[in-house]
Amino acid sequence: MPVSAIANYKPVVAHSLEKEELKKLTVSCPYTYFPLMVIEKDKVIGILSRKNIINYLNGKEDLKVLSPVFCYEDETLRDVGKRFVESPTTLLLVKRRFDDKFVGLITLYNLIRAQISVED
Repeated sequence: MPVSAIANYKPVVAHSLEKEELKKLTVSCPYTYFPLMVIEKDKVIGILSRKNIINYLNGKEDLKVLSPVFCYEDETLRDVGKRFVESPTTLLLVKRRFDDKFVGLITLYNLIRAQISVED
């Protein structure tokens, strides 16, 4: 099964490191991690964690941008399963192979759910 079968092609993305924008993001979305995208280059530069954002907003720690781990939408779930071990988060960012553009994401939860449905 290809990554494209389970990818989220409309992910919630952080476009700014401004405190007010980060606060809106954590209040409006329940997700644990958010891709951080530079708008003018349409490129993901890292991943932000909800816990770190909240601690940053409360003055408890510095904001940390985690390194993203990528996969291509035409790769198999078996191939990308190994990549989750390399990831500092529970998500992989999905790119199109022909232009290397970020198009979505898959979570470890998506992968497990897909594997269970194939086994049933």
